[in-house]
Amino acid sequence: VPVGYHELDGHGVVLTASAWKANLKGGADVEVEHNGRRIPMRAELIEDPHEVAQVYSALLRKIDLSKAKLAIGLEVIGDRIPTDVEIEEAVGGRRAVVELRPR
Repeated sequence: VPVGYHELDGHGVVLTASAWKANLKGGADVEVEHNGRRIPMRAELIEDPHEVAQVYSALLRKIDLSKAKLAIGLEVIGDRIPTDVEIEEAVGGRRAVVELRPR
């Protein structure tokens, strides 16, 4: 499944609102193809709205805010990074994060 892959704090993350995320509840071993390499990884689903907001916030600090919608699917109005509370209100319960670590 093609997804938007991001690096954060030394590991991969995928942001999703897709139904396939349910397949990763409780964690799952997966193979990730990234930059032409297949990598065995462990996928952990993060659905807690506060934790999801923290990941979005960290990614927003790494990118140009004007490109946020394209990069992470979150439209930012204005020139400041939204607070974690604002992000949580925008994505809470609708989006999740898949954390990827080598296995």
